[in-house]
Amino acid sequence: MRTRVIAVFVAAGCAAAGCASQAASPAAHPSASASRPSASAPTSTVTKTVTSSAAPTAPVVAPTPKPTPTPTTVLDPAAVVTAFYAAINAQDYATAWKLGGDHLGSSYSAFAAGFAGTAHDTLTVTGVQGNTVDVHLEALQSDGSTTVYDGSYQVSNGQIVEGHLTQTNTVAPAAPASPSTPPQGIITDPNGGFYARGEFCPNADAGLTTVDAAGNILTCVLESGHYHWR
Repeated sequence: MRTRVIAVFVAAGCAAAGCASQAASPAAHPSASASRPSASAPTSTVTKTVTSSAAPTAPVVAPTPKPTPTPTTVLDPAAVVTAFYAAINAQDYATAWKLGGDHLGSSYSAFAAGFAGTAHDTLTVTGVQGNTVDVHLEALQSDGSTTVYDGSYQVSNGQIVEGHLTQTNTVAPAAPASPSTPPQGIITDPNGGFYARGEFCPNADAGLTTVDAAGNILTCVLESGHYHWR
C-alpha cells in the first residue's frame, strides 16, 4: 500500500511541472549535451620495457711508455787516446778522425795518408793530469824500423783537441839471426858447418861457391898452389 502512494505522488508531481524537460528539443540546449560527460571506452594500460641500446664503450688503451734515452757516456781522457790509436791500428781512420784527428790534420785525406808507412803503433800511457795524457809511442814502420815518440795529448768532451809528440829515437830493423846449420844445397866443411873466408877448399869444389855464417858468398879459387875460399 505504501508503494502505491509513492508512485502516485511522483506521477502527480510530473503532471504539475508539465514534464517540460522531456518535450524540449535537444538542439535548443547544445550546452546540455556538452556539459554531460560522454561515456568513454575503458583505456588499457600497456607497459613497455625499454632496453638501452647505447654503443659499447671502447676499451681504454694505456699509451706505450717511451724508452728513457740512455745518457751518452763520455770516455775519460786516457781512454780517448787509447781508442784513437786502436782505430788507427785497425785502419779505421774515420773513427780516429772523429776522436780528434780533425784537430791534428789539415784534412781527412792528409790525416789518413800520414799513416801509410806505419805497420803498427804501440801506445803506453805514462801519466794523466786532468785532461792531459802523457804518452810513449813506438811506431813500427813498414820497413821494419821503429820510430819512438814521447809527448802528450789534451782531451776535452771525448775528443783529442791538441797533441804534441817529439821523436826521441829510431831503431833500425833487427838483423836476421845467422843460422847455426847451413841450409840444404850449401857446401859445408867436413864437420857440416859453414866455411870461412881463407879456409882451404877441396879440389873437387874448385870454381864453386858457398856462403859463410854471415851470408857472404865465398868462391873456391886457386891461390899459391892450393884452393881457398875467397
